[in-house]
Amino acid sequence: MDRSQNEVIQDEEWQPRDEKYEYLIRDVLPTGRVSLLVGPSGAGKTTLFLQWAGAWLAGEPILDKETYRPRVHVTDTCDERKHCERDDHHKPGTILYVAADRGTTDTEETLDRVLGSDSLLLRDKKSGFGWTSILDRQFTTAQFYTLLDGYPAVKILFVEGVAPLIEGGRISDNAAVAGFLRQANAVADERNISIMFSVHSPKMKRGEEYKDPRQRILGAVAWGGYSSTVMVLSVDAPDVVSDTGRTLMVLPRNYPGREYHFKMTAQGRLVEAAAPELVVERINLLNAMTPDQLYSRQQLIAIGNTLNFSTRTIDRHLATFVERGDIVRAPNSDSTNWRERSYVRVAAASPIALPADTAPSLGKP
Repeated sequence: MDRSQNEVIQDEEWQPRDEKYEYLIRDVLPTGRVSLLVGPSGAGKTTLFLQWAGAWLAGEPILDKETYRPRVHVTDTCDERKHCERDDHHKPGTILYVAADRGTTDTEETLDRVLGSDSLLLRDKKSGFGWTSILDRQFTTAQFYTLLDGYPAVKILFVEGVAPLIEGGRISDNAAVAGFLRQANAVADERNISIMFSVHSPKMKRGEEYKDPRQRILGAVAWGGYSSTVMVLSVDAPDVVSDTGRTLMVLPRNYPGREYHFKMTAQGRLVEAAAPELVVERINLLNAMTPDQLYSRQQLIAIGNTLNFSTRTIDRHLATFVERGDIVRAPNSDSTNWRERSYVRVAAASPIALPADTAPSLGKP
């Protein structure tokens, strides 16, 4: 089976349950392991994850990497009062977002703020995104993982505010953190899922932080030692309140690290801040689109090919255009299959900022 097609596996194509997809995001998010999303409060960790959640459920690339959403073997349990016509079937993998540091109301507000118009779509039960708040509930670590029993199709578990799950909240106790992560890795391996914890890092000025990003996690060194991929999100200028720049360092255990740059929009979304050459590419692609005209993705790929862009590059630009508001998805576009979507360029789209050293003759979109 060619996984690069990002297709949802149909029942007749179902692979044995013990076949493991090594990565849910190629080279970034492994199954059977714990990963960390690290950053200071307000950097945008929740925003970043929720944006990724929508992309992963739709099969869209994340960080320019292929994503895989395998189907999961599920057996329903039925009591004698309920007849199950089909108790053994396969469902597309789902996501469970657990808020351990905020209540139900705050969690709903977070989802609405980050997801905006996509909030209701992603929170629809059919979307594959589930969430719960455990702020007012007492768990031992072992009891916490029994939550997964109610979400049998989960492939990604994201936990916000992990400290309450560690005995006594001892995030700086190396033995306590090591034991916690060993157990989490065992659960991830047993259930063949990916577990991602959101972890704090202290706010520090550039040049004052640890050179090794894995050592920037607030608490014990075991956080970095017992985790697979560590993703460190930082504010570019933390001493400037109005700064919108963000840097994400992705540090897989067995692959070279990579750095990504984002800008926080006024709507609270993270948009990739491209290198100068990418900005020029985007201007050219956007200028090739006539305002208020409907374009299918295939038509935009054909336009991009005339500009010598790869399909992956075009999809990356389209995602940025949507985040910026330069284009919108057509209302009748199939939201469940991103390859069949259509787009319309907004007539009053704001110009893409040109790098200072780029020739002005390129014009504005």
